[in-house]
Amino acid sequence: MTRDRQTGGPHAGPLPTFLIAGASRSGTSSLHHLLGQHPDIFVPPTQKELRFFDRVSEFDRGLSHYRAWFEAWRGERAVGEASPPYFYHGINFDANGRICYSPSQDPPARVIETLPHAKIVLTLRNPVDRALSQYLKARRNGIEAATSFRGALQSELNGDRDPRYTGLCWIYKNRYGTHVPHWMSLCASNQVKIMIFEKWTRDVGEATRELYAFLGVRRDFVPKKRRPKNRAKGLGKHMALGLQHTCLGRLAPARRVIQRAAATGGLSVDDATRRWAAEIFEPDIRAVEDLLGTNLDVWRA
Repeated sequence: MTRDRQTGGPHAGPLPTFLIAGASRSGTSSLHHLLGQHPDIFVPPTQKELRFFDRVSEFDRGLSHYRAWFEAWRGERAVGEASPPYFYHGINFDANGRICYSPSQDPPARVIETLPHAKIVLTLRNPVDRALSQYLKARRNGIEAATSFRGALQSELNGDRDPRYTGLCWIYKNRYGTHVPHWMSLCASNQVKIMIFEKWTRDVGEATRELYAFLGVRRDFVPKKRRPKNRAKGLGKHMALGLQHTCLGRLAPARRVIQRAAATGGLSVDDATRRWAAEIFEPDIRAVEDLLGTNLDVWRA
């Protein structure tokens, strides 16, 4: 039986040494699954998103409540969890899941105040694709009323959607130029690992080895299997595979539509809307390029 390091109470595990703090729709579930297989890494086996630092109702229950998720720990060197909503500056949720926007008490600040030395993993995806994926998920869940992606973004640009009052802010949630520098301002330079989704998914093996090194566990472990794709992505990929060998699949414009369908679960937007959305997020792409000192034309293709 482990004991709480601060209170000495029974049935309490250690605090995390790392967090996959976002961003959502960018492979966080896959990273959680891959890391959880490593013999030197412990993640809660029954729950991915603990949401301790972004849900006020969870945070107010205290560290003993949080530690209880890690009580099955058996001495693994690295301990962590994955909660993508930690990514956002200022966005918190009350007991009923409603926004309670508070920049002075946001998830990143709570994380670093509570876990000052924890390693932070951020995986970032093309902000246009990520915003579209978030919009489509909200539509499927019945919480997004806008009948078009452009309409949802335009509503936010018009000031009808404000992150202080709604979570349906697909622009604010993808303002990498706001959220990523905020994390960097709170952490030491060697404390944060930023991964580019479109790059690390091309070589998952190398990506996991880099993560093992970052977390201080041995690099030679090979995960036995990858996380199964969710149903929406599976349907999109199935459609893409079914079309790629037809006459449509041999046409370059059709191939682009097929690739986007695979990425968004079978739904896509027209090129004009993508270009318009890309202009909205261009400052955020440049901000990440400046932070990483790398070219992100993969997000502009």
